[in-house]
Amino acid sequence: MKKVSTESMLVSTLINSGDPAAASSHGITPDHLIGYRDEYVWILDYHDRYGKMPSVEVVQTKFPGFPYSPEEVDPAWPASEVYQTYTHREALKAVVRAGQLLADDQTAEAVDVMHSVSYTDTTVRPRSLVFDTDYFDDYESKDDQRVHLPWSTLENHTNGIGPGELWYWAARPQQGKSGFLIDVATEAAYRGHHVMMVSLEMTRRQCQVRFHAAMGHRLNWTTIDAVKMLRRQYDRRKYGLLLDDIQANMPGTFDIHDLSDGFASPSTVMRYAGEYDLVLIDYVGLMRSDGGGRGIDDWRVAATISNALKEVAMTKKCRILAAAQINRDGESSGWRPPKLVNLAQSDALGQDGDVVVTMKRYGRDAEVLSIEKNRHGPASKYFYTRYLPNVGDLSEVGHDEADDLRDNAPFEGE
Repeated sequence: MKKVSTESMLVSTLINSGDPAAASSHGITPDHLIGYRDEYVWILDYHDRYGKMPSVEVVQTKFPGFPYSPEEVDPAWPASEVYQTYTHREALKAVVRAGQLLADDQTAEAVDVMHSVSYTDTTVRPRSLVFDTDYFDDYESKDDQRVHLPWSTLENHTNGIGPGELWYWAARPQQGKSGFLIDVATEAAYRGHHVMMVSLEMTRRQCQVRFHAAMGHRLNWTTIDAVKMLRRQYDRRKYGLLLDDIQANMPGTFDIHDLSDGFASPSTVMRYAGEYDLVLIDYVGLMRSDGGGRGIDDWRVAATISNALKEVAMTKKCRILAAAQINRDGESSGWRPPKLVNLAQSDALGQDGDVVVTMKRYGRDAEVLSIEKNRHGPASKYFYTRYLPNVGDLSEVGHDEADDLRDNAPFEGE
């Protein structure tokens, strides 16, 4: 008689419980078993054919050597053990295969092989939606888990960026995407949140200057000049006073990861997601997949990156806002911002994003923006802002004021 193992114990729970889903409800499939896969499949087939589980005698007649266990156990434990053993086997195979690829200088392929192995806790069971009323404990209080935004129209339509959400902010080049991401970051830090920005277009110093300008505007400084700050032409004493004012009045933090810190992939975001309330990415097309592929080179890689970012947001319950490019067709929309279909690189961005905002310059000193997608609220709504990044002013304005700004300072080419 063979010794009882976790595999045989799991198969035995099917017989003892009379429940064909005793193992599958914990994520187990026939592929996870190696020693008693035939018995497992045969028992499930028997149930499908006769509408009941086979008796112990029937199973042992079919499989005389099967070490049946009469012990009543919760299937969660043997299911977890079986899954861990399966994952161990798969990880060993991946290590061997990755070693062969590395020996052939196929580094990206080796990384892909290693990332093909994942681990999930099979003991986590679904929770009741109907009778889970924990949210009533603080139902009357304001939802402080959301990162709120500096534009009232967008804030009113979305209630800010919530845990588990992935947002995209999209435009053609030179339309101000980076400035708007930094304005979101500044508002979040000003409200006490911890923010990280993955900057793949601008250096840390360039981001820093834009942040100083945006925060200076919020602190009512009237002598801000971001260009002079960047060129070291701004009065040193005055700059020092601004930094003192920011330090005294900003309860949050704003950290930067730029290319001098290394290439960025979804794993980079995953590594730090738990430490920050909001992660911004400028921009997603310049990210690399965990296998090393460049999102800008292949729509399939871009889709993989976007899918992985959504998984990071969901699993880590973090908030991610990423800039994205608009394709050339988006230039033909007149004064209106581009549509969702104009997102460049991959349709996956529009599918994965909980909110997608597109934007376009509305004269030199204004922007028009459109809420193109809002998974949890109304969409197809325009709003307008000033666009004065040199003094840190990207505040929302009405349509009439935006028209005045446009008429007084037309954009090049208009």
